[in-house]
Amino acid sequence: MPRLGKSNTGEPGVIKINYPGQVGYLVRANRRGNNIHKVYYLKHYGGNEKKCFAAARKTAREFFKNNPKGRPQVYDRPSKRNKTGVVGVREVTEVHRWKSNPKKKSIYRFFVASWSPKPGVQKTRSFSVDIYGEDVAWLLACDARAEGIKYLKG
Repeated sequence: MPRLGKSNTGEPGVIKINYPGQVGYLVRANRRGNNIHKVYYLKHYGGNEKKCFAAARKTAREFFKNNPKGRPQVYDRPSKRNKTGVVGVREVTEVHRWKSNPKKKSIYRFFVASWSPKPGVQKTRSFSVDIYGEDVAWLLACDARAEGIKYLKG
């Protein structure tokens, strides 16, 4: 069997298998926690290798289409945890305690826009609710996120 990430068919995620009594194609891939492991045997396609390979290739391509790899395909995909309604914008509440009086605390609320211009780099901009107000801080964070994403698109 080929090494991890390699294919002996030239089609990503599709591997030709030739075990005794088990000849066909294996579709195997993992993207962002979603897995596929499906075997297509030649005997189920009447020994027609082209039909068997076409079915395996179709399954692999559908899997990769529904589970994109690159960041440009994912940066605008909403998360289940998103509460602001805009991808990449979140509301943060920080509580700071005073060293001189531990019972006294200051609460800061702000909206943070974040984006990743390249792998391994994350950019953020914060907008205080106390300074701008809730609506304006949220709008500024959305605009900052859109400005950062504009460079990813092109």
